[in-house]
Amino acid sequence: MNPKPIEVVGPDRAPSNNREFLEFIFDTGSWVWGCSFSSDPHGVDAKFKGRFAQLPAMPIKDNAHLCNTYFCVSQIREKGGQRQRQESFFDGLMVLVIDDVGEKGRSLEEICRVLTPTYVIHTSDKLVGERTVASYQVGYVFKEPVTDPDTAKLLLKWIAAKEGDKSGHNLVRVVRLPYGMNTAGSEPAQGQLKRQPNKVRLHDWSGVKYSAEDLTDAYGIKELPDNVAPLSVTAFGKTVANRNGPGRGNEEVNESDVYRKLSLDEIEEALSFIDPGQLPYDGNDPDHEDSAPHWLGILMAIHSQYPGADGKAVADEWSKRGGGKYVPGEVDKRWGGFGNKQGFTIATLIKFAREAGWHPKKGLTERDQLLAQWGAPYAVVQVGNKVRILEENVSGRHTPEQSPYNLPTVEDFKKWTHTQRFVDPQDSKEKRYADAWFNWPYRRQYRGIGCYPPGAGPPPTGYYNSWRGFAVEPIPGDCSLWHRHVRDVYCDGNHEHYEWVLKWLAALVQYPGKPVGTALACRGEEGTGKNAFWHPFIKIFGYHCVQFTDQQHMETQFTGILEGKVLVLNNEAYWGGNSKTAGKLKGLITEPYVVSERKGIEACTVFNPLWFGFMSNSEYFIPADKSSRRFMATEISDCHKQDSEYFIALFDQMNSGGTEALLYELLSMELSEEDLRNTLKNPPTTKALLKQGNRTHEDFASWVQQLALEGNIPHRSGEGATYFFYPSKQAFDDFVTFRKAAGLYPATVGHAGFGKLVRALGVTQAKPRIDGSQMRCYKLPPLGEFRRRVVETYPCDELEEVDADEEWRVPGEGFTNEV
Repeated sequence: MNPKPIEVVGPDRAPSNNREFLEFIFDTGSWVWGCSFSSDPHGVDAKFKGRFAQLPAMPIKDNAHLCNTYFCVSQIREKGGQRQRQESFFDGLMVLVIDDVGEKGRSLEEICRVLTPTYVIHTSDKLVGERTVASYQVGYVFKEPVTDPDTAKLLLKWIAAKEGDKSGHNLVRVVRLPYGMNTAGSEPAQGQLKRQPNKVRLHDWSGVKYSAEDLTDAYGIKELPDNVAPLSVTAFGKTVANRNGPGRGNEEVNESDVYRKLSLDEIEEALSFIDPGQLPYDGNDPDHEDSAPHWLGILMAIHSQYPGADGKAVADEWSKRGGGKYVPGEVDKRWGGFGNKQGFTIATLIKFAREAGWHPKKGLTERDQLLAQWGAPYAVVQVGNKVRILEENVSGRHTPEQSPYNLPTVEDFKKWTHTQRFVDPQDSKEKRYADAWFNWPYRRQYRGIGCYPPGAGPPPTGYYNSWRGFAVEPIPGDCSLWHRHVRDVYCDGNHEHYEWVLKWLAALVQYPGKPVGTALACRGEEGTGKNAFWHPFIKIFGYHCVQFTDQQHMETQFTGILEGKVLVLNNEAYWGGNSKTAGKLKGLITEPYVVSERKGIEACTVFNPLWFGFMSNSEYFIPADKSSRRFMATEISDCHKQDSEYFIALFDQMNSGGTEALLYELLSMELSEEDLRNTLKNPPTTKALLKQGNRTHEDFASWVQQLALEGNIPHRSGEGATYFFYPSKQAFDDFVTFRKAAGLYPATVGHAGFGKLVRALGVTQAKPRIDGSQMRCYKLPPLGEFRRRVVETYPCDELEEVDADEEWRVPGEGFTNEV
């Protein structure tokens, strides 16, 4: 049964093939997913996915290739370097489709009377009793994609329920293309008759595109029912019927919370308790938990009371705190797609801000308002075993020199604010603000403090997050001179190393709270441009960047200087061979938690978000050997050494928008799961790294060759003994002295590393008695055997020519054979 033809009011003709059909729905830059199969739907013959303009001709264009052809109703976004047809990858509903029309739901005529479809596809004819029933898919193409997944899903659920389409709620469902075959049921079960395949065809075409509001108006969706859209304060991403009023199981949210108008100041205060950098994008994100908020839901909550430019400005300013997750223009893009029925009210924001420690100040007295205004920059915080006052920098700016907060003692805080007084409206007496605020029940307070940038996960409950985002805004622009410097100078023209370094830097800004466990290190002569490489990142990270020019800062036990930092730059670094310092440094690079100690405050374990960069003109500046996987070491080119014209142009560009442009580029760079999990954790082996590792062996080889040539050791084991003892501490001290005499200070290896090299020669350890006390020593074989072992490991022509029967020369006595 065919309905009355629908008047064509869109394009002047209907699409003649599948490609034209898809071209009507998707932009050429959209990511499209589809598939085709000849008979068994579980054995897909071919999938097509990609940007529309790049799709292959088959099977979407050649109508002679008659098979089952489908496409996904939504755009697919990229996440983690992947695109999959899953709801977590949803990027916009392009068309709403009602399936099985005429067979299971209402008739085609009835649906057409509700709203004229964009298109109708005849999918099959089925024999029901003695009559043939036609089955259709009806599609409504949207003018603009419905990008909010919650809005799209609520719309799908409502219309699917109304029309009896059981699969209609799926955001990424696949539906038929208008040209192909329908083989469903043509392979019958045993005892059933085989049904002939149906040719799928475009039945009717209007070409009309609709907005989401057009569909809600046509279907009379004035209020979203409980089983489709809750009032909003239920868990994000999970629909729960409203049986107990607006609280949704949270006794802190009541009817007045849902409808009470908050001021913009109250909204901004509530938002200060929620870190956007820790939130998943929406309720379909795989990282989202049902009981936690998501970024899109918070935006819709703000929009519910302030849908204009002022609300959008607040939402965008809050979103900027998300660091690497912030995408310029994303708030504006989403804001325009929110309707009046998005399903989230201000109670959403109130609920989650309360859970994070916010206390809405309902019905504040005049005294409360005075203390709230005065105490806005302050909070009480527990730091280790001490209680401190957290004083925020009210300017909101942060630079390497300007901290976003201070931590004075309670006593110092009261001394500093001693003269700041007010007349208490309760008793008309003059009082000190600090005393009244400290005893005020609404004061802010935290049980700890830590730095949790994007990627770190949410801070522990009740903790103050010291992350303040980037100190510059990402803005498109020109940073080409910096790229040239990195490629040609920092990486000495090696394109593979250049690409790896860029990925490392992209991970640094996109996931600053998730260090990859490796560090960048470069060695170069003075004036070659080591600092030019890091200059923009010092500006980008502001207070969250610290530079060390004194090695003692890295070696001190007090590591509180690193709290609140993300990027640590060790300028003019050198490696002094201290194994204790090496272990500490390697732990800071790779361990997720470290011990932090401030003077006067007990040590405590804190989250470690640190990324490291090293630069030096020292020959040996990192504790690395040839097999080290912690360092991406480069030898910087001297092609622009002391080239003032080159560096003036580079710094002028970076100080005139280049830094902002670089941040924009790195935030936009695509990183795959393979990059984050493997590539960036395993730097390429460079000549500079091999040189660092070889230097250790070269220095030890020189010393041990000289020892074997001269044949001098401080003590013997006793008359007639075949082994000789060399105190291990004295051996290492002699090695250090040897290097100093050669002008090679500092030492290139610590005591433990030195011991490994000695034992590699087949030398064992023992504890003989020296003047009645035991001492740890190396047990050396006769000199001829020792020389043979040294020559095998460290070839030396001079050693091969000396007397093989010569014995050790021992200037001192005092050892016994008691071991």
